[in-house]
Amino acid sequence: MHPSHATRSLPSSLRGARVAALAGLVPLALASAARADEPLFTITGSNPHDQLASPFGIAPLGDVTGDGKPDFVIGEPGFDGTSGPDSGRVSVWSGATNPPTLIQTLQGANPGDRLGAEVHDVGDVDGDGRHDLAITSSGWPLGTNEGRVDVRSGVGLSWIWSADGEAAGDDFTHVRGVGDVTGDGVNDVVVGAPGFGKGASGIGTGKAYLFSGNNGALHRSWVGGTDEQLGFRVAAANNDQDGDGKLDFIVTSLHLPDRQGTIGFYSAVRAQRILGVVGVNSGIEAAYCSDGVDVDGDGKREFLLGAPDSSGGLGDVLVANVEGFVAVQGWLQGTAAAPVGREMAIVGDMDGDGIGDYLLASSSFAGPGGPDTGRVEIRSGKNLREITHWVGPQAGAKFGSDTAIGAGDLNGDGLTEILVGAPCYSVGSGTEEGRAFALPSDDLYLNANAEVYVANDAVTLTTTAGKPGNLVMVVLTELDGVALFDPITPFLTFDAQGELVISDTTDPAWGVHDATLQAWAVGRVGKKLVQSAPRSIALR
Repeated sequence: MHPSHATRSLPSSLRGARVAALAGLVPLALASAARADEPLFTITGSNPHDQLASPFGIAPLGDVTGDGKPDFVIGEPGFDGTSGPDSGRVSVWSGATNPPTLIQTLQGANPGDRLGAEVHDVGDVDGDGRHDLAITSSGWPLGTNEGRVDVRSGVGLSWIWSADGEAAGDDFTHVRGVGDVTGDGVNDVVVGAPGFGKGASGIGTGKAYLFSGNNGALHRSWVGGTDEQLGFRVAAANNDQDGDGKLDFIVTSLHLPDRQGTIGFYSAVRAQRILGVVGVNSGIEAAYCSDGVDVDGDGKREFLLGAPDSSGGLGDVLVANVEGFVAVQGWLQGTAAAPVGREMAIVGDMDGDGIGDYLLASSSFAGPGGPDTGRVEIRSGKNLREITHWVGPQAGAKFGSDTAIGAGDLNGDGLTEILVGAPCYSVGSGTEEGRAFALPSDDLYLNANAEVYVANDAVTLTTTAGKPGNLVMVVLTELDGVALFDPITPFLTFDAQGELVISDTTDPAWGVHDATLQAWAVGRVGKKLVQSAPRSIALR
């Protein structure tokens, strides 16, 4: 693994190219945004096919070092360790430095175990005041895919307890810390095994297990129906759904053969689920969800429900209220280029408005480099409008493939940063070492609708995260490698959504240029001037 400082450069396909001095831009209707500033740091797998940061392979850990800074863990299931090929590895990193400092590593015990397929923060289960983690081995034992979950201390990765699947192919790897759902004062752990109980169809009934967090004692289990694949996803509801004074949790079913999907709310004291929400149509796979989180401080938990095959494959994500399961803000729909519904998370405040925000990823997005580049976007927890998005670094990287999470404040600016994985990122040709990216929040975002423009293209620049009514302008800060400070707009004002959109059509007379732009604005607090990260584009 190789952590590195970010350099101010474009993706490899555009390296050395940066847009023209856009004259005559005028405010226009709201439009989609894109972001291209560099990550705080990256961490890259050490060897070909390590697949660092595979789906669910990055997790925050709180502050396990006691230095007041957030730490995190990353899995490398394809790592060839001392135990043999694909034994896997996990690594714990300190967020106190940039690049981050490697604290501890742990390798899989057998070839084919794929330790680190998933990693999750399960809270403090051993009573030492620091967060602990669950690590899954998807191939355990020896590539049979029965699956194993190891719960280990966040301090030193010392073993606390383990649990295994019941048969080969169970896929006993879908795990989540769900808080104290049994009422014994200790955080508990839920594991899903969607491959359990395969019948003639080869599809499992699925099974979900509730374990005591401190010793791994099995509290209760639930078995799905024929072909249900119960345990496809598990999540923390962080809410008492049935009013018994204890937290409940979420287990989903892909629910084949019709694949409509089911989101189920479960209680530790009930043999049957409390509530099941079934996809409205066959084939939409409404079985993807986030944890429940109080985004806006009203005491109610929001969560995201994804149906990736709805709307003709564009996908939909419902922002719902956990308590009553009602839509609190509505549906977010994907596009043909960037379908949504499989990869999502609720993160902290990324735009400084005091409200948590939503993350949607599309690992199949075709970027400038080619297919499966990947894309991650941030949506406002206040009004669901797009704040910004990032595009992966290369074709085939699968940037955002179920590995995008809120990481806490990594750079001390008071806002949440995010960690995003690209498990198929390759240093060479098809080598798939994998790479994790730490992406910053900002007081202001300047976005563009493309990275490269040719003659007669529509150019749209969107500044977001402003305070409605405050002054803002866009400035050309570099042209063809020459630094300057040349406003391309006068001071304008943010609209009621805290956005400014300016637009024009490229003129062939502008010629070929590389340029860097920034937005400057009066900030949310006092009269302090804030600026966005540089935004580089190219006119060709």
